[in-house]
Amino acid sequence: MTAGKGISHSEESPEERSDTVQLAQFWIALPEKKRFIEPAFEHHAELPRFERQGADITLLVGELLNHTSPVKVYSPLLGVDISTQGKAQVTLPLNPQFEYGVAVLTGAATVAEHDLTQGFLLYLGTNRTEITLDIPEASQIILIGGEPFAEKIMLYCNFVARTTEEVREYIKLWHETDHFGNVEGYDGEPLRSPEL
Repeated sequence: MTAGKGISHSEESPEERSDTVQLAQFWIALPEKKRFIEPAFEHHAELPRFERQGADITLLVGELLNHTSPVKVYSPLLGVDISTQGKAQVTLPLNPQFEYGVAVLTGAATVAEHDLTQGFLLYLGTNRTEITLDIPEASQIILIGGEPFAEKIMLYCNFVARTTEEVREYIKLWHETDHFGNVEGYDGEPLRSPEL
């Protein structure tokens, strides 16, 4: 989903569902020249998947090892889901101009001499040509990266802005207008943004 100048949506679970929901949601700031484009949504049921050194790799966004994700982006990015059924050591090439982060969703990993467990993001910075993940058990790991973002960003609730004044304006628009659109088919009240 590309929010652009603003979009509304609902995230709902079906009544018949597991007690556990596991997901990773990425918010990607749009560069200044693109941040007020028309909102859009694309569904990609199939993404590039391949096996490497005992890991099942899904390329969420960007390019890796001669594979390209169909997900449209507005700045150079990489998003990779790395899953193993057990112990593995996985080495992936990196673009030294990108900054990177690694997060463990399930299991564990050692990356750049850091032991990672669930719930933490390891920031790796730039100037790396490869990364090796030592994975001791069945795990799911996310690797993200991209060109360092030169613009100052402010995130608040569900708003991405550049200044506090913009956040205040977006909160007012959210509460008092239909600027962000309406969600058809959702029977609940819109969520209120906390006041800044």
